[in-house]
Order: sequence, then C-alpha cells, then structure tokens
Amino acid sequence: MLTKSIILSAPFATLLLMGMTQTASADWKGYAGANCMQQNQNVGNFRRTSYGYINDNADARMVICPVVRDIAAGGDNRITAARVTLTSTGNSYCRLYSRTRSGNYFATQFRNFGAGDPVDVTFNNLDASNWGSYTISCRIPGVDGITRSYVRSYAVDEN
Repeated sequence: MLTKSIILSAPFATLLLMGMTQTASADWKGYAGANCMQQNQNVGNFRRTSYGYINDNADARMVICPVVRDIAAGGDNRITAARVTLTSTGNSYCRLYSRTRSGNYFATQFRNFGAGDPVDVTFNNLDASNWGSYTISCRIPGVDGITRSYVRSYAVDEN
C-alpha cells in the first residue's frame, strides 16, 4: 500500500513543481512602437505607422510608451529587464519609470544611446510599489536628411 502511494504521488509532485516554476517565472511582454505617443500633443509632427512611431520634425521630441502591469505586489526588482529598439539619427536618451498608484515617481533608470539602425536601449532591475504603474519615455532625435528616428518596439520583463 505504501508503494502505491509513493508511485501515485511522484507524478503529482512533478506536476506541482512544474506549476511552481511557471508561476515563479518572469512575465515578458513585447509591444509595437506604434503604442507610443507624443508627450506634448501640441508640438511637432509624428506619424504612427504599423512599424513604429516616427518623428518627422527637425528637432528631437519626447514620446511616452505605456506598459501593462499585471502583478500588483510591489518589491525589489519587479522589472528584471526592459528593452527599447529604435532607429536613431543621433544621440539621445530613454527613461524607464516605476510610479506609485497616485502617479508619483517610485524608481527610475536613465540610458543614453547614439545613432544607429537598429539601436537597443536596455534596462534592468527596477523596483516597484504596490499597485503602481510603469512607463518608458524617450527623446526621439529629429530628421537627418531623409532618415527619420522612431521607436520600433519595446518590451518589459515583469517578475
């Protein structure tokens, strides 16, 4: 009788462990750059396309890219990694923000980037408060000849 109990519980234990590792794993979400929007709607010309949010201005402009947060609990390193992929005509920067549920800054990271096609801007280990939110903002360089800068995609790994 004891042998049957051990044999029957071994598959159950395996399934239980598999479920635990899936639950504890990170939650990677990828987004199209077309989800981003101008920070100031009254300034400049942007064009939203299926492949990105394009700056048609001679000057750099700010964009904000929303991030879905589906883990309510705060804690250390709630974002384990994030990436923004751009086409860039010059030097600029992006920021990853974690905010409280009232909208105040909780934590932030800043990254510079240069010209390139594509350029990957990476972040890691950002803390979060309970019931807060995340956003990414980038300063998108202006037009250089016929080349335009734009956010191609972005992704966040929430843990």
